[in-house]
Amino acid sequence: MGTKVILVRYGNAVVPDGQPDSARRLSEISRRQVQALRDMLRKDGFNLNSSDVVGCSSPMDRAVETVSIITGCCESDIIRMPELFTPQGEEGEILNEMFRRIGYEPLSSYFNDRCHAIKGWQALMVYSFRSWQAISDLIDKRKPEILIAGGHAVLLPLTAFLPCRGAKIPTEALCNDRMPEAGAIILDVENGKVVDLKILPEVGVLV
Repeated sequence: MGTKVILVRYGNAVVPDGQPDSARRLSEISRRQVQALRDMLRKDGFNLNSSDVVGCSSPMDRAVETVSIITGCCESDIIRMPELFTPQGEEGEILNEMFRRIGYEPLSSYFNDRCHAIKGWQALMVYSFRSWQAISDLIDKRKPEILIAGGHAVLLPLTAFLPCRGAKIPTEALCNDRMPEAGAIILDVENGKVVDLKILPEVGVLV
């Protein structure tokens, strides 16, 4: 049996006074966005309360909180995965600089960036490989029916890009669409390979 991998971007987050960026928590509107996403997944037939659901996340509090809301698990039960955040070293510096300059643009804007040329491509591929390898290892270890991974803006489409290369899956939307707040990408994984990809529509909530 395969695994449904749901890559989820956190919503808008606020910075507590005197706290570091890693301590940012979801705003009230964002919590409602994530709850709406959870309800959408349930309506699509995902049994999020099953014991076969595994939640993992970037170590940032806002991403952990997002996965906790969707799975209904305590935040302490969410697996923190540093691979789902900006890597350290030269690759991390390049990715951070690209994000400061390009911002919340589609993945294609990063692939087409010429400022870093080959090093930029290498940084993108290194991140994609590391993050997807960490998810694959968790699938192999836990063999969940559903794996929910919380992460960040451009990095989530990048995580999905590498395993979809070479597959008969249209990746144009993945590369050319912006990842909205509380947005989600669903990957069908069978025997270690992605066989299908779906980008969920943006959730809307009343303000």
